[in-house]
Amino acid sequence: MAIEVFTNEPIRGTEMTLVTDSFGRLRMSSLLVSLLHLKDESASFYLGYDKERRSIALGPVGDVFPKNARPVTFDAKRHYASARSFFTAFGLPFECAKFAYKGTDNGWLMFERMN
Repeated sequence: MAIEVFTNEPIRGTEMTLVTDSFGRLRMSSLLVSLLHLKDESASFYLGYDKERRSIALGPVGDVFPKNARPVTFDAKRHYASARSFFTAFGLPFECAKFAYKGTDNGWLMFERMN
């Protein structure tokens, strides 16, 4: 029998992700916050959803220009944004889910559902 050794390396901050929760919030991972230079800063983004890919899109204000849309603001301390109306508009369940960064699409940051 072969023994696999557990390395006990830290796992926090190793993925750029968005996490949803049962309260209809979005939360940025610490690595995403760091790479976007948002530590201790709030930031506003437009939200979009790709049903085919099950992907959430974040559109940085000033980089994308959707018509008739209002951005959501991620707070400076915990990097949460209230997005209940976003979940409702696209029929998304109010549940804990993780979305991994997959790249950009016309200025939008794309996050595909992992679970």
